[in-house]
Amino acid sequence: MEEKPSGIENLFRVTRQHEPVNVTVTNDLTDDEERFIQQTIQELYEPLGRFCAHYEIRPLEISLKREIAFKTALLWQEISGATAKSMESYGSLDESLKQEFQQYTSRMTELVNTIYLACK
Repeated sequence: MEEKPSGIENLFRVTRQHEPVNVTVTNDLTDDEERFIQQTIQELYEPLGRFCAHYEIRPLEISLKREIAFKTALLWQEISGATAKSMESYGSLDESLKQEFQQYTSRMTELVNTIYLACK
């Protein structure tokens, strides 16, 4: 259960620390709303901890290596599906554009593979 409120907290960090590439998270909360949500999340951890202790719910162990490997595998799947041939369904592409597209996707695939292999 802890990963859900932690995920919400991470959204606040992402909006401040991440330079967007192709996803922009717009913080449309007022400062008061953001503070209220963050404070409420912090308050949530206390009863959550008591709940888990009372019902003897053991902490979930997550391997960072395994999580990164899993997420890079998903990313690899997305990138490998974005081929010049698949883009032709949006209209024909000239050969130079196909080659350019292939260079980008090949480089991204190479980098994702590098991350994946680092977790093996």
